[in-house]
Amino acid sequence: MILRTIYTIFFSLLSFTLLFLFTGYADGPAAEQGQGFTGAPGETGQVCGNCHGLTGAYGVVMINTQAMAEYTPVGINDYQFIVNGTSGFPFGFGFQATVVDATTGAPVDLIFQNVSSNLKVTTLADGRQYVEHDGPSGSNIFFFSFEVDYPSIGATPSEIAIHYAATTVNTNGQNTGDSGSAGQVINQPRSTFLPVVLSDFKANVVNKGIQLNWATQTEQNNDYFAVEHSLNGADFKTVEIINGAGDSEKRTAYTYTHTTPVNGNNYYRLRMVDMDGKTKNSHVVVERFSRTFGGVATFPNPAYNETSIRLTASADESGTMEVYDLSGRLIHNDAVQLTAGDNLIEVNCSEWIPNHYLIRISGEQFGEELIRVVKK
Repeated sequence: MILRTIYTIFFSLLSFTLLFLFTGYADGPAAEQGQGFTGAPGETGQVCGNCHGLTGAYGVVMINTQAMAEYTPVGINDYQFIVNGTSGFPFGFGFQATVVDATTGAPVDLIFQNVSSNLKVTTLADGRQYVEHDGPSGSNIFFFSFEVDYPSIGATPSEIAIHYAATTVNTNGQNTGDSGSAGQVINQPRSTFLPVVLSDFKANVVNKGIQLNWATQTEQNNDYFAVEHSLNGADFKTVEIINGAGDSEKRTAYTYTHTTPVNGNNYYRLRMVDMDGKTKNSHVVVERFSRTFGGVATFPNPAYNETSIRLTASADESGTMEVYDLSGRLIHNDAVQLTAGDNLIEVNCSEWIPNHYLIRISGEQFGEELIRVVKK
């Protein structure tokens, strides 16, 4: 009887532990443990790097932050974070961020909007809200917006702090082999320069290129928008000038299609110029563009001894095929020659150990395709 009781307690604890681990992994530790895990003032939790390792299989976690230098107390505040490792190809990404008063550490009264589909909003017992990944994300881009919710501009914090952290993971159900970041922070003073209250700014791929759409809530003395494009998110060039509405108290929508984007990531921002020549930059949006491959299919998948990759190329192209395991280690590298139209690439996987793999097919001119394959 005593032995049975011990076994019952042991397996109950084991089941609870496994359930906790998998639930925490799926929904993010903050949801399970009631703390932000982002290094915000007053937090007792750890940051991502404590559990996932600061330098795992994917090296140091790099977080490229796109945000205004100041936050606006009367409109939409947009934020975008691009997560990358410094080695290998992660199978998934995670992210968390929280907004507090930079002076007091108290929660900021805000309303989240435009939260990307790979994030969710969680509310703690003290009323503080934050965003976190809802399971491992296949996309490394996380974004959200918010409005501050105070009775007057004077009541809003003079400066806010956005604490954030991220992970690059192999999705093997454990923390081993992952990489996690230390806590990072953006400090933003309250803006006093408000010629344009920008309500949204988005980029989407269309048939002719990348379409930019933005709207203003109000405009004061607004002369024009300079649409700027960058290949790296740092060096921008003006690609178009769009006239502003001057003075407006109603929502005004704008659109522009960039017909010559590059393959890969394209970065855009708006430089807002008033009649007096004063300027202010919007946040940066990024959109990935590729002219190369279409109709990508892999069969059989799962595979035993070999698998075939079918894809459509828009032109004759020389490139490479690289195969990475879950740890991000390159296990195979081969040259491929693509022709305009349908292509069939045979892959011999008979010597691979049963596991998940990432195949990267990249062209010298037209970009890349990432394909997940399971070897049985």
